[in-house]
Amino acid sequence: MKEFRTVLLEHWQRYPLMEKGDLVKLIFQSEFGTGHFLPSEAEAWARLRDEYVACQRASSLTPVPPLFEGIGGGYCRVNLRPLPRSGVSLRTVARWFVRSAKEAPPCKDTLEEKLQLLLGLARSGEMPIPEGELEEFLEEYRKAGYPGMHHSAVYREAYQPAYRVVRQEFARFASLFAAIDGLLDKEPHVVVAIDGNSGAGKSFLADLLGEVYDCNIFHMDDFFVPSELKSKARLEAPGGNVHYERFAEEVLQGLKAQRSFTYGVFDCGTQRIARQAEVLPKRLNIIEGSYSMHPAFGDPYHLKVFLKVSPERQRERIIRRSGEALLRRFVEEWIPLENRYFDAFGILAQADLVFHT
Repeated sequence: MKEFRTVLLEHWQRYPLMEKGDLVKLIFQSEFGTGHFLPSEAEAWARLRDEYVACQRASSLTPVPPLFEGIGGGYCRVNLRPLPRSGVSLRTVARWFVRSAKEAPPCKDTLEEKLQLLLGLARSGEMPIPEGELEEFLEEYRKAGYPGMHHSAVYREAYQPAYRVVRQEFARFASLFAAIDGLLDKEPHVVVAIDGNSGAGKSFLADLLGEVYDCNIFHMDDFFVPSELKSKARLEAPGGNVHYERFAEEVLQGLKAQRSFTYGVFDCGTQRIARQAEVLPKRLNIIEGSYSMHPAFGDPYHLKVFLKVSPERQRERIIRRSGEALLRRFVEEWIPLENRYFDAFGILAQADLVFHT
C-alpha cells in the first residue's frame, strides 16, 4: 500500500479540488482499470476520437497534464490533451484501452484496503477531508456495491479530464510505440529488432506489440546453430551460436520480397528443425531475441531496440522462468556468449531505443 499512498497524495497535490467521489474513482480505477467495460475496437475508437477532438478544441483552464499518470494496480491514465506531442497515435491509444479492458477483475478486498488507506490519510490530516463526511460517503459506497464513479462537477469544470485508463506496461514502452507509429505512417513495411540480455523481457515486449499491432513475430530461439555446425571455430566466434545464415536466407529474404514464405523452427531438445512455420506478408514485422542485430544480417531494420537488465534481476527472472536446473547453464554458458557478442559488435551502441527493465 506504500506505493498507492504515494499515488493518492500526488493526485491530491496535482488536483486539489478533488472531491470524495473523485478520490474513490481513482481507487476504483487502480483496482478495476476500465471498470470491466469491454468495448469493441470500433466502438472504443469512435468514442475516443470524438472526445479527443473535443478536448483539443476546448480552452484549457489548467496547465496541460502529463501524458501518463500512474494510478497504481498496474494501471495509468493516458491524458489526451498532450497526446499530439508524444508521437503515439490515437488509434494506438484506442487499442491500448481495448486490450486493458480485457483484464480479469481483481478482488474487492484490495479495493477496501485502499479505501481504508484514504480514510487514514484524512484522519492524519495529510489530506484535509472531514473524517466524518468521508466515513459516511464510504459507507454509502459500500452499500451500493462498490460501483464505478463519475468525476464530480467541480473536478470536470476545473480540470477538464479527458483520458483513458490502460495497463502501465503500455506507457512504459510509449517511446517505442511512438516510433513504430511514425514509421508506419511513412513506410510501406517496417522491420523492428529487439535484442538484449537474457531475462530482459524481449519475448514479453514482442508479445505486447503483438497485442496492439497486426504483425509477424519471429524468435531468434528458432535459429540456434545445429550440432553439425558447432565447430570450435564457430562457437568461439562472437554470435556464432546462432544460425544467422539460415535466418538471413529464410526470413530476411522473405520479408524483403514481401511475399508469403516458410521457415524452419529449430528445436534445441532434438537439435533439428521440428516444423515449418508459414508467414503471410504484414506491414509490421518484429524480430526478437539475442543475436537479432548480428552484423551478418547487414542493415535490414527500420528500428533497433535493446533491453537491459541488472544481473540480480536477470538471475531472479531466469530462476522464475527456467528453474534452478537451467540457471547454471545460463550463468556459465549462454550469458557469457551473449555478452561476448554484445561487446564484440557494439550492439548496445547501435540501438535506437534502450530500455532498462
